[in-house]
Formats: sequence, C-alpha cells, structure tokens
Amino acid sequence: MQQTTLKIAVSAAALATLAGLAAADGGDRPPGGLEAYKSASRTYPADVIPPDVVANARATFEGIAAVDAKAGDPGAKGHLWKFYGPTQAAIQPGVTAFSGATNTTASRVTALVVAPDCGAEHCRVWVGVAGGSVWRTDNALESDPGWKQLNPGDLGQTSVGTLTLDPTDSEGNTLYLGTGEGNRCSSGCEAGVGVYKSIDGGEHWAKLDDKCVSNPTYSCVVPGNDAFLGRGINSIVIDPRDGNHIFVGSALAVRGLSHVIANGSTTRLEPGANAPGLYESTDGGVTFTEVWGGNNPSSVGVTVVGLDPLNLDVVYASAFDAGVWRRDAGAGATTFTQVFAPQFPGGGIDRTMFALTVKNAHTRIYLTDGTANGAGISGANASNFWRTDNANQPAAALLASQAAGAIAPDPSTHTFPASYNGWQNLTSKLTGNPYFATDNFCTGQCWYDEDVYTPAGMPDTVYVIGSNQYGEQPCDTNGVGCGNGRSNGREVLYSDTAGDPDAANNMRTFTDLSYDATINHPATCAYAPYFANGCLNAPNGIHPDQHAIAINPANPTQIFEGSDGGMIRTSGSFADVSSQCDSPFRNGGAPLPVTSGSYKACKRLLSRVPTLIEHIDKKLSSTLQFYNVAINPSDSNEVMGGTQDNGTWSNLGDLRQTFAQVIYGDGGNAGYDATNPTWRFNEFTGGFSDSNFRNGDPERWVISSAPIVNSGEAVGFYWPQVGDPNPVSGTHPIYSGAQHVWRTRAFGAGHAGNVPQDTTPDITFYETNCPEFVTSGSQDGCGDYRPLGGPYCVGAAQCVNASGDLTGTVYGSDRTGGSISWLARDGADHGTLWATTSAGRIFVTHNADTADPATVLWHRIDNAKSPRRFPSGIYVDPGDTGHAWVTYSGYNAVTPSTPGHVFEVRENGSAPGSGVFTNLNVEAGAAAFPTPTNNGDLPVSDVVRDDQAQTLYVSTDFGVLRGDNDGTGGWHVTAGMPRYEVTHLEIQPSSRVPTCTGGAEPCRRLLYAATHSRGIWKMVLSDD
Repeated sequence: MQQTTLKIAVSAAALATLAGLAAADGGDRPPGGLEAYKSASRTYPADVIPPDVVANARATFEGIAAVDAKAGDPGAKGHLWKFYGPTQAAIQPGVTAFSGATNTTASRVTALVVAPDCGAEHCRVWVGVAGGSVWRTDNALESDPGWKQLNPGDLGQTSVGTLTLDPTDSEGNTLYLGTGEGNRCSSGCEAGVGVYKSIDGGEHWAKLDDKCVSNPTYSCVVPGNDAFLGRGINSIVIDPRDGNHIFVGSALAVRGLSHVIANGSTTRLEPGANAPGLYESTDGGVTFTEVWGGNNPSSVGVTVVGLDPLNLDVVYASAFDAGVWRRDAGAGATTFTQVFAPQFPGGGIDRTMFALTVKNAHTRIYLTDGTANGAGISGANASNFWRTDNANQPAAALLASQAAGAIAPDPSTHTFPASYNGWQNLTSKLTGNPYFATDNFCTGQCWYDEDVYTPAGMPDTVYVIGSNQYGEQPCDTNGVGCGNGRSNGREVLYSDTAGDPDAANNMRTFTDLSYDATINHPATCAYAPYFANGCLNAPNGIHPDQHAIAINPANPTQIFEGSDGGMIRTSGSFADVSSQCDSPFRNGGAPLPVTSGSYKACKRLLSRVPTLIEHIDKKLSSTLQFYNVAINPSDSNEVMGGTQDNGTWSNLGDLRQTFAQVIYGDGGNAGYDATNPTWRFNEFTGGFSDSNFRNGDPERWVISSAPIVNSGEAVGFYWPQVGDPNPVSGTHPIYSGAQHVWRTRAFGAGHAGNVPQDTTPDITFYETNCPEFVTSGSQDGCGDYRPLGGPYCVGAAQCVNASGDLTGTVYGSDRTGGSISWLARDGADHGTLWATTSAGRIFVTHNADTADPATVLWHRIDNAKSPRRFPSGIYVDPGDTGHAWVTYSGYNAVTPSTPGHVFEVRENGSAPGSGVFTNLNVEAGAAAFPTPTNNGDLPVSDVVRDDQAQTLYVSTDFGVLRGDNDGTGGWHVTAGMPRYEVTHLEIQPSSRVPTCTGGAEPCRRLLYAATHSRGIWKMVLSDD
C-alpha cells in the first residue's frame, strides 16, 4: 500500500483521480519495478547469478561462524545482540488507519494453517511470516492470543512461502514448510533453500534432501542438487493416501535487500538453479523430479497445486501466465493438459488461483484470474472470478467451454442454486449488477495479492481475497479512507451461495468483510480540520493487502486472515450495516445517489459484515519488516524506522514493548534533526516525503518533497535521505538523493526558491498549507530542496543530465544511469559529503554547506580498481574527511577483476578518479569454502564504525560481521542474533548521522540493526 503518496482532495474530480492513482500505484511493484531493482542491485553489472554463487555466500557466513565457534571470539568482549523491539505490540493509531480504528499490526503473513481439531479449549494456528520464519499460537480463540516463534535456528533461510499440514498424520503434528516466497512481490520476497519438515508441531525442523532427479522431459541443472535452491515455494500438497507422495510448486524469487532500493532495472535471477515448476516425490522428499514446467521454458513458476477430491490421481496446477493444467489418472508423469487459459498473459504477472471441492457428485472448481490492471473496475485487464460445476470431463471440452462462459450470465435467471457444466465467468463490470462484487478485486497487483478459498465440506462457501479498492473507501470514517463509498474496500469477499445471486437477500453474491459492524467514536478524525466528512464511525478493518485465509472448523463462519499487516480473526457472526450506504457523507463527503449502480452495490456488499474484526498480533508485532533504524540524538533508547507497507514507527517514551506508528503508508529511510530531535523526517516511496515538527504527531506531518518529485529525476523506491551530524549553526539540513543530491537547510520547510536557502522552517505556513492528509506530494511551495552542484530545475528536461546530476555524462561517459544509492555526511566538519550511485560511481564534496547550493563542487573518485557493482553503504572517518569505508552489494563472481564487498577508500587528492580502494577481504574467514574467487563471496548491505574502538560492523543477508582494526584484523560473526536479513545499521556515537546531543548522560556506544521481518536489534558496545 502507498496510501501516503495518493494525497486525498475534497472535490469529486480529485476523488476520481485518487481512484485511478490508487489502482496504478498499489502497495508493491510488479517485476520490472522494485523487485527487479533489488535483484539487479545484487547482480550488477552481470545479468545472472549462478546458484552456487548464492550458496557460497551463505557458506562464507557459515565459515566465519564456524571458526568463531571453535576458537572463541575474545574480540567480541562479551557483547551480544539482544532483540530490542517491538516485543509485544505495534500500534497503528486510528487517525492514520483507513477506517479510523486503532489496531495492532505485524509483518506480511504469507502462509496460514489452522489445526483441524481447533475448538474452544484448544486451537492451534500456524503462520509463516515473510522473512521471519514460522509462528504458532496454541489457542487462537483466546481474547488476546500470543504467538511463539518456532526455532528459526533450524532453518537455513527464514523466508516462508507456504505451510502444509500432513493429512496422513492423525495427531496433526506433521508440517511441511516451503522456504522462499514466490509471490512475485517487490518487498523482500526472498528465495529459499528448500523444504523442511516438522513432526512436533513446528518445535523442530529437519531439512528434506530435495535431490533433483532428471527425467526424459525435464533435466536438472545439476542432478542431485536441491531442486528448490534459490526458488520460492508457493504450494506443497501431500497425498492423503501416502505421506511419502509429495507435490511441490516452485517459482522464481529474489535475493537480497537493503535500506536503499532504487529505480527499476532488468530482472536478474538465478537461471542456473533448477527450473521453477511442479515437482513430485514418491520417497518422502529424498528426491524430486519435475513433472510440469508451467508450459514455458522461461516460466516464472507455479502458483497453486491441488488433487481432485473425487480422484486423488488427478493433479491440477496453475502457473504465472499459464492458466490451469491437469494430469489425468493413468497419464504419463509429465502429461499435463490445459483446462483454463490465462486471460491476461505477458510479463509473468498473470496469476491464476483455484480451489477444488465437490458438489452434486462432481468436482467443482472456483477460480480467479488477474494481472497488473491499471484501469480500475472498467479496465480490460480487471481481475475476475469463475466457476465450473463439472470438472470431471475431458480437458479439451473444459477448456473449450471457457469462451462460451466469458460473459457473466443474466442474474435474474441464474439465482442460487445455479449450475454450470463448463467454465462460467461470474464477474460483471457494471456496478449495479450483482456479479460486480468480484470485479477488479485484486486491483493492479494480482501477482502479489490474490487467492480463492473454499473450506472442506462447504462447497457453496467461497472467499475471494485481494487488495483494497482505495477509491471505494467510505469518506465518513474517522480515518484517512475517503473515496466514493461504493464498498468498504472489497479486499476480503465472502459468499455462501457459490457466487450466485441470492434472491432472498437483495440478489447479493458476495459481501465485503473488510470492515466490521462496530460503532466507534474516537476523539480523533483525520479530515475534521479540512472538510465536513461526518466522522460518523471508526469500524475495525483489515490491512489493504491480503495473502492467506482459513476458517475455524468448529465455527465455520469465523475466519483467520493474514495480510501485509499481520493477523485478524472475525467473530463468526454477521450484521447488516447496509444503512451506512445512506450516509450523507459517504461518497466523497456527499451521499451516494440512490439510483446509481454504486448505491445498489453498496447495499449488497454491506448487507453482511462481521460483527467484530479483531487484530491478533500479540508478539507477532515483533516481525515488522524494517528497512532502516534511526537513533534519537537526545535519547539513545528511542529509535525510529520505516517498514514494508506499514509506515514509519517509533518507540515513543523509550518503550521496547510497544512501538507506535507515527505515519502511514510504505516506510523508507527516516531520521531526526540534530538540534531539535522532536523534528523528524520520513519517506514513503518514489521521492515522496514529509517533515514533522511535533515529535511525530501523526496529524502534524507536512509535505516537503515537491521539488524532488517535480524534478522528473530517477529516484529510488526507498532512496538515500540523511540528517546532518554537524550542521552549520542555526541550520537544519537534510540531504536527499535522486540523480542530484538535493539539500534543504530548513528541514524541508523553508520558502522554495530562496538563495541563500532559508535556515529556519516556516512551521506555521507548512502546517496550514501543506498538511499530509490532504495535500499532493508534488504541491508547489511544499518543500524547499535544491540540487547541489547545479541550478534549480523543474522537470526532466532541465534536471536530467544537467550539472550536478551525478548519474549523467557531465561526470564521465562510464557507469552512467541509475540514481544515487547512498549518502553520508561527516561529523568532523560542516562540508564533507560522500555520495554513491547505483552504477558504481563514488563522489566527495567538501563544501556541501555552502550557502548557494549550485556552487557545490563534486569530485568523482571511482576508477577501474573499484567494483562496478551497487555501493550499499558509506561511513566517513571523523579523523580524516577524505577517508571512508564503502560496502558493495552483488557478487565477486560478476566482477572478478575487482572482488570485494568492504573497501577502505581514500580520496587521494583532487584529480578525477583519484580514489584508492583497498579491499578489506571480508571473505577471508571462509577461504576454505569453494567460491568463485576461492576466498568466499558475501554481499554486504551497510557499514558503520565504532570510532573509539576502530571497529567496523557490516550487515549481510545472514547477520552482522565485525571487522577488528578497521577491518584489517579479521572478521567475526557477531553473536546473539539469529541469521536474519539485516538491511541497515546505525551506531552511536556516529560520524554520519546526528547522535548524542542530549548532554545529560555520557554518550554510550550502541549499535542498532534493522531486520526484515524480525524488528530492531541492539548491541551495547560500551564496556561499562
């Protein structure tokens, strides 16, 4: 979700624009956007990474760890990582929620299993959490169930794609875990390392061998290697007759993540890994052989697998861009025939999902199909919902029926119970039609948010889940939802009439479960200061992006549901709140016209909603996916950081147990002002950012990003944006990187165009004229950033490749393109600033503090001895402003002449390309392990320095390494933290960001780490 970049205006025209923007600019990016860039930044400048290189990266880390475990690590001086927070809850205040209700949240839930014996006294539920491994609650029906993480140390990689209970285990204790998330998402859907099995409810995990075996149709890349190394796993199915008979559906996934994620590039994945597809094992997972390749040698991978409930020898599978295929009983192992064709193929982002059940002694299939639709409910590519009531017919006949059933039937003649011998589309684009409910249900990101589910033994019950219809939000809540009010978002839809119109209930097909029937009247109301929207209610709601759903088998109308925001549970009972469709403020502050199709849709969709939706995230909130961590310079116990699809968070009041969301939306790099630590800045995505002068008060953020947004420059999805550790007296600089480095001296809130730039923010003007909730992120006058090294510019024609564009030909013809990848000031003076670009350029300036930003002089120092890979972190020596440490992502294998991931860098004079790059050989600890360069190969995402101890700390996909004697004294694994993906580090005291300005207490040496799906961690470095 990127609700924050979709500034909400009052007019009907603005609301219509909002709906279109929301559809086009959803919460995550399809391949070719953020996902592509993350993979590209790891591989640049190569196009591919062989799987053995990826395996060697982990071997490097394991090699260093093994040495320390055997010989000890006295250099650590007993310092250990400890989990910092949030330990209990992450609270989203109602004023930043769509509905206005305060709730808890957590990380992206990718997998969900409910025990079949779930009951009032004992109800086990397992969830898989993106990169945070598996969690379980033993009574999900308690008033506030807590969650327990299930031994992540057993797992070689903690990314979760799917969880499956073994139906042959009558005790319900055997689970299969597919590592690697195949959702095609752009928010850290990491590749995995294969399949794990637990026989004790997840308390312990054992890796399956997963050995790939070739057959005459499909060959393994290296027979005997893990079939799923470097892939995501979307589906595991166990034959109920034989627990050794296993099907696994794998898909492409990406490696690596950092605190800076830039403009898109070519997707670069591990083609040397075994192909994604459907694999089958008959020996309990010792070996697997591929049986279906998605009907395409370049397949993105399988989305779902199922066995026909009437004949378990019939196998169904779907794949991206391939629709649904079937292997009939008695057919050859690799003989699959298409039964449903994809409607929107191309680019690997058409996603088809299906659910199998039995009705009237025939196999019924529910099916959804969608892609990256950007044209809203009327778009030709809008997602839809299908059904057939007789799948037990020849595949060719079933496929042929698709064309005849492409148009929704006449609802007046097809009321429940209707029957369809072939495929029938049960979706209409007409808002007044009963079949409208499922139109465009997963908006523009069906490759990420899409599923259909029918509970066992309930063939007329079906759920369709997707993503929020931002433009349909009711405008009369106390929160920030404000659209045409046609629905409550339609992200979770429910039918007990198989999707047929219910003649007894106003011809409804599905109802909207996104909001509940609770009537809340909180004191806060997001839009109250700006226009009369009624503020009638703050119902409990669900996060906009959905991934997993299951019922309580003992209470089959009660659901558990997992999203980008953790877990919810419904009450199992329903209420008719369709009277809310008559609100005089529902439709953009006006009533819904009673003769409109939208009014009819609203009446149907709201006629049955949950009486109660409860967020059940106790301890699961500790899985927030942080991209960065910033330390309050006046209080080292307070931190702040941006998170995937869940905004920016801080532990206000030093609480470790509870973090509070200070602003909504996607959250990138956030930070503090050096001299006024109650001043904060945030990031959304793509250059949109705010400033806050009220200690993070969610209602007082102001737009400050307009100059960067309006420049037309390439800018990262999350981009470098840093405060100043040593500002010129009276100034409040922030530096922000697009293609230029942009600077404000008034914390973003000076008067645009002034030179010299203002040094004091005009807080009153900005809070009056640029409030976040109702102002466009590109509104002229909201922001005073100016480019360094060139004149002020607006639009790509003026800005791109102009003086100061560090990515352009002004600074040379090599390593052009991309955007700025990281920035670091130096606390030793007021003027030193180092900058890197995503193509491998390194720059230094020593007059970043000059009054006229156009006069800043940049010195490019990279050369043939520096890697042409993605620079991911910088730390400048406070004792020598021309001396820094720079980390690189990617693999040595693709730049063999310039290996290395951690470099000591010296500016070495003023000549172009004068830099001296010394490889600190972080790989040396794994010299005994086979790597492409015979000395290990480990991508690194950030670097900081303990200046007093002259010790470096660098973050990786598998934890944090310590380099003694500034990296020349050997590298060691820091202890205490499981091997999570660490995206960013921050240290106190620091030369690159503001720290230790409080003065009341000595400045303790501390290190914080942002992890992706396991919150923030802390290490005390002081010896006291």
